[in-house]
Amino acid sequence: MSSNSTANSIYALLVIGGATWWWWSDKNAVERAREAPTNGHIYVTTMKDLQSAYETNEVAVQQEIGDSVIEVTGIVKSINAALGGDSARIETVGGGTIRLGGNEQSSAAKLHKGDKITFRCARMNYILGSPYGANCVIAR
Repeated sequence: MSSNSTANSIYALLVIGGATWWWWSDKNAVERAREAPTNGHIYVTTMKDLQSAYETNEVAVQQEIGDSVIEVTGIVKSINAALGGDSARIETVGGGTIRLGGNEQSSAAKLHKGDKITFRCARMNYILGSPYGANCVIAR
């Protein structure tokens, strides 16, 4: 086996392994968000208050959230298919994006513009000036 062939095989193994790890970790994160009320701390807020807090001090917000699941309430502005079409991306009034986990697509199909919804997310970040929740489920 040539060194080029060996390098290509190792690269392919790393890519496949990385993709498998990403899918598994993403799936586990969604389950963590779903099960949070019974097995962990929840950071509860509104999208408006979260946006304001991030604008004031992003570092302080991330430290306060820590590894907690985030429960955030907002008003639906738009419902879109996420990249790849396997989940949904919800834009909220006043800024903020929620990316639902893959098995939440049927729940997203029932949402309407103007609905007040509470989402539970395994991760929250501040990207391009607005909150971005990942691996989320619809809490109520």
